[in-house]
Amino acid sequence: MENSTHPLLNSIFSETHQELQTLQNDFLNLQIHFVNTNYENSQSKDYNEILEEDENDESNELLFISEYQLQKYHQIYNNNKIVDNLKENNLNNNEFEKLKTTINNNEETFIKQISETNCCQNNCLKEKINSKKAYLRNFNFQSLSKSNQDSFLMGYFIGISNLKNTSKGNKRIRISYNYSFDSEKICLQAFKFIYGIGSTRIENIKTHLFQEDIKARIHKSARKSSYTAIPFFTVIRIINFILSYANKWGLASPGQHFKREKIEITFLLAIENYTSLYRKYLDAIDQDKNIDKLYICLSSFKTIFKNFLPEIKFLTPRSDLCYFCKVM
Repeated sequence: MENSTHPLLNSIFSETHQELQTLQNDFLNLQIHFVNTNYENSQSKDYNEILEEDENDESNELLFISEYQLQKYHQIYNNNKIVDNLKENNLNNNEFEKLKTTINNNEETFIKQISETNCCQNNCLKEKINSKKAYLRNFNFQSLSKSNQDSFLMGYFIGISNLKNTSKGNKRIRISYNYSFDSEKICLQAFKFIYGIGSTRIENIKTHLFQEDIKARIHKSARKSSYTAIPFFTVIRIINFILSYANKWGLASPGQHFKREKIEITFLLAIENYTSLYRKYLDAIDQDKNIDKLYICLSSFKTIFKNFLPEIKFLTPRSDLCYFCKVM
């Protein structure tokens, strides 16, 4: 049906240029058809398809890393070699090889491993310890940096050590250790299980205490590329994962004072933290063919996050305030 108006209501311009009136009607019909069709299609599009498109966009490995950023990250990497505790603290006993998996902080897995592990004749793990407290201690210990872990262990060994003279004249001294957890005496194997550390590291710390007292331990390959250092390839994959996540879910910092804060801050949702993001990373690499090279512990993940991406932070209740409101 032709859309027309009464001739008396038509303007002089429309009567003079009738071809423009026809063109206007054609545009109107096209607009009505186009908007309705597009709107219906957009409403019928499934939300999961949108998420799949976003995931496909993130398939490019270096999607959010420029050449300049890559050079900057490589310089940081060379100045701060990150050693993954998961690869360094290998246990001597085969029955404790599965302890590596406790680093993922999965409480159900940790408790299940307690029930499946035979530590000694007294069954210290099953009979003497609270599994939930042991899991919490393991979680917190693995979250510490390696140097802080060493400091904790040195203090612990000093507290549980006993000196005994083993020969006449007090020329030979034997040091014994009474391991305990939550005021309960436990065996060495149970101690290694709870803290996720190996015999080699324990002996190295004890030797260091005997020779250097509580002086901070320095790795013999400090400032050198350790064979347990996380490859730069793995570091870049982790950085790219965090940047991809921040690009999708991050919020720009409101009210930022650039005279005091030199970098532009991006906030992640308040419901997230290092542990939850670490678990998302593990899920992301689950099907990767290079999973052996990409799998790291939580403490290494946090170290990479803090050293390479200081501009990405987690949202806190006061993060949405400007600088002047915070200091009021």
